[in-house]
Amino acid sequence: MADVFVILYVTNVLHVSVARFGTLLAILFLTTLLIYLPAAKAADRVGRRPFIIVTFCAFALYPLAIVAAHDFTGLLLRS
Repeated sequence: MADVFVILYVTNVLHVSVARFGTLLAILFLTTLLIYLPAAKAADRVGRRPFIIVTFCAFALYPLAIVAAHDFTGLLLRS
């Protein structure tokens, strides 16, 4: 549900075009794949609890990072 508000905020308040928002999503998903795959192997060795806590914190701080960005470049650096 929060994703809908992120889209509306970025496109309407920050005036980022939908095409640029799609670019941000592509970068986000690529980064997610590159981080989660090695993290999953490490979680199997170390334990899942620390990784779950870090993931929860990252998801909690994500909307705050979006609000702190003031333009496309800021969004790019925070995604």
